[in-house]
Amino acid sequence: DTTGPSGRDLGVWESSLEDRANIFSLWWMSYLTPFLKLGSVKVLEAEDIGVPSKEDEAEQAYAHISVAWEAEVARAEAHNEPLKKAYEEELSACATEEDREKLQKPKYSEASMAAALRKGFGACKVWTAILMYVVSALLQFVPVLILNDLV
Repeated sequence: DTTGPSGRDLGVWESSLEDRANIFSLWWMSYLTPFLKLGSVKVLEAEDIGVPSKEDEAEQAYAHISVAWEAEVARAEAHNEPLKKAYEEELSACATEEDREKLQKPKYSEASMAAALRKGFGACKVWTAILMYVVSALLQFVPVLILNDLV
């Protein structure tokens, strides 16, 4: 784009600004300053954003979650195996069909997607995402309440 500055000038197509930021820049989110300056000069377009952070790429997220999900499924299976064996033993010990019907099935554990997400991304990131979602919802809802009180 020869009409003015663009995200390409920031080098966002080689690596993201977040990946190049140091720890202090990440804390204060000052790595976003070049985007804010560019946004004050022109309307940002998709080409100005560039590549996602390595941490935000789908392959990496999938790798973390798939390992955590497999571990969660294995945990549930390990928990359920003794219950299944005990139930089958009790079932085979029943003499009549009536006794079998009275026998209660055990409560099997299921793999938890929430636990897999917590293990895959880390509890801190999951709780931060939940907090950000709640804050976002409040920021959209609270002004409506305030305006209703004023009117």
